[in-house]
Amino acid sequence: SFRTFVKEMFFDSETDVVVISGVPGAERDKDPQGNKLEGRARGGGILPSWLMAHARDEINSLAGSTRAFSQGNLAPNHYWDKTANKPDKAAILEQMDREVSKYKISSWKWYCHTDPGRSGGGFQLDDENAAWFYEESRKRGIRMLSCHKGFSYQSRTLGHLANPKDVEKAALNNPDFKFIVYHSALEHGPSEEGFKDPKKVDPTTGDMSWHNVLMDIKKRNPKMKNVYCELGSFFNVLNIVNPVLAMHGVGKNIMHYGADNVVWGTDCLWWGSPQWVIDAFKRLDISDELCEKYGYSKLTNEDKAKIF
Repeated sequence: SFRTFVKEMFFDSETDVVVISGVPGAERDKDPQGNKLEGRARGGGILPSWLMAHARDEINSLAGSTRAFSQGNLAPNHYWDKTANKPDKAAILEQMDREVSKYKISSWKWYCHTDPGRSGGGFQLDDENAAWFYEESRKRGIRMLSCHKGFSYQSRTLGHLANPKDVEKAALNNPDFKFIVYHSALEHGPSEEGFKDPKKVDPTTGDMSWHNVLMDIKKRNPKMKNVYCELGSFFNVLNIVNPVLAMHGVGKNIMHYGADNVVWGTDCLWWGSPQWVIDAFKRLDISDELCEKYGYSKLTNEDKAKIF
C-alpha cells in the first residue's frame, strides 16, 4: 500500500529521496464512447505513469519538499498501428505530451524486452523508432532515459533485447541524453541457473554476462560521459550470495565509468525497506588483494557519497 511504501522508504531507512520507477503498460486514453479517461480508469498495468505521478505528488505534499520523482512508462512500442505494422505515432505523441506536461515526469523508463502495444516484438535503444522518440522527447525537454537491462528471464521470447549492447550507439548518437542502465545489466540473478554457469559468471575474475558488455562499451569509448550504471538488484543481491562478486561488480563500475556515473538504487519497491542495503554499502570495502590484482580503486567515503 502507499502507506507501507512511505513507511518502508522514509521512516524505516535513511532514504532522503526516491525515484518511483514503473512497470511497462499502455494507458487507455478514451473509453469506447470516446470519453477522455483519467486516473484509475486509464489502466496501464500495475504501476502506470499516472499512478507514479499521483504517489510522487502525495509524498511531496506530505513532506513539504521534493522527496520523490517519478518516471514515465511510455516507449516506442506502447501504441502500435497493427494494420501498417509500425508505431502509432499520433497516439505516442499524445501520451508523451500527457506524461511530460500533466504527469511532470523526470525520465522515461524503458523495458526493451516487453511489448505492451502488441507489436509482436520488442525494440532496441538504437533502432529507428527509438531515434524518433528521442527527437520528440528532446523537443519536450526530457533528456534522461532509464532502461532496464539484464535479468533476461523476464521474457522467454524477447529476453535477448535486455542485452545492453544497444546502449553504445544510442549514447553516442545522443550525447545530450543521459542513459541510466538499471541493474548494471546483470543478465542472471543469483537465483537463476545461468548464474551458476561458469561461462556466464566467473567468480574468480568477477566477469558477469552482460555486465561485461556494459563495461566493454566504456573501454571502447573512454570519453563517453552520458552512460550510468545503476546498482539496484545488482549490488544488494550479489552481496548476499557472494560478497566477492559484489566487490568485483562495484569495482568494475567505478574503474570504467567513475563514481560520478554509478547511480544508487535498491529496487526496494519490491524488497521492502532498503536500510539493509544502505548499511551493506556503507560497510563495503574492496579488498586489497582484488585492488592489486584487478586494478580497482579502494572505495573512499567521497566515492560512496557520490554514489549515494
